[in-house]
Amino acid sequence: CGLPANGAIPVRMGAIPTYLAHATQPDGRLAQLGDTTAALTPSLSGSEYAASRGATGTAPAERVKIFSPSGFIFGRSAWNPFGSSSFYSLRFGPPVTNHGHYDRTAVTWIVNGQDRLVDSGHVGYSNTALRTLLKAPEAHNLMTAGQYRGFRIAGAAPIPAKPSTLVSSSQSATADSFLIDAQTY
Repeated sequence: CGLPANGAIPVRMGAIPTYLAHATQPDGRLAQLGDTTAALTPSLSGSEYAASRGATGTAPAERVKIFSPSGFIFGRSAWNPFGSSSFYSLRFGPPVTNHGHYDRTAVTWIVNGQDRLVDSGHVGYSNTALRTLLKAPEAHNLMTAGQYRGFRIAGAAPIPAKPSTLVSSSQSATADSFLIDAQTY
């Protein structure tokens, strides 16, 4: 195309296997966040362990992984046994743009391999009332405190874009905690 190469692209591409490994649920599928489809994790160099559900490869060293500034946190009780471990995801990060969802502070949770909190999922990119609903805050497991402004119907003014920031985090053998400054919605 004649444009100079962006040096960030190889760095981001190199991080993909790590992201895929940590975003893989105990059932071997990617956590269905935003427009992610409920697909099996592809086996790449660095994601083999998750893609094989622990049958091959090496488990990542970290039980909890924070992807900042993109705003994804993935954690699990253990990498082994893979299929019966507990898993969670937590969203924070930059304001919603383009085809993003209003899912900042959303949580997914799998306990002993069984779904407890799931995201609304992806139904395609057609501009329909269903897509509008599934992108809305109400379609996600948001943590809220105080007054929430409520659902906006299709055609309503867009929700103002505001970031949510990870303020602190701690992990131990028995608990993980995260403090997020989120005046997002």
